[in-house]
Amino acid sequence: MTALQTDALELAEVWSETDPDRGARFNFPISMETGAASTAVVYFEVPPGKHLGRHRDSAEEVLFIRSGRAEAVVGEQRLTVEAGGLAPVPARVPHDVINVGAGASSRLLLELDRDQRLRGAVRSDRRKGIRDAAGRPAGARRAACLDRIKRRPG
Repeated sequence: MTALQTDALELAEVWSETDPDRGARFNFPISMETGAASTAVVYFEVPPGKHLGRHRDSAEEVLFIRSGRAEAVVGEQRLTVEAGGLAPVPARVPHDVINVGAGASSRLLLELDRDQRLRGAVRSDRRKGIRDAAGRPAGARRAACLDRIKRRPG
C-alpha cells in the first residue's frame, strides 16, 4: 500500500456530446482495481459553470469539497458546499455536482461498498455518448486510466 498525493494524479478528461455544460477530469486512486476490498475514492475536478452529470450510484457516497465552491444536488435538495465541506449522498438517489465558484474546484468523492459501480459507470457513459479528450467513448478512457493505475509500481 502506498500514500497518494492528489496533486500528482493523472486526470482523465470527459465531456458530453449532448450537454455542453457537462464535463470533468477524474481519477480513481483507490478502488478494487488498485487493491481495495470494498471502498473507493474518486478524485474529480469540474470546471467553473460545468456539472458532473445527474446520475445514481449503488453505493452511499460522501462528497468532500477540497477547494472551490459547489452545489450538490441530491434528490430534490440543493446544498451549497464550500471548500472543506462534506455532503452525504445516499445510495440510489439521483445526484449531481455543479461548480458554482469562479475558479476550478476539486473534489474527493468517497464511496463505501462500491463493487459494482465502476462497471455500471462505464456502461452508462457509453450509453450517454460521453467522450474523452481524444474523442473516444469515456468508458474506454476510464478503463485505460484504471489500467495505468493498476500497473503503477507500488
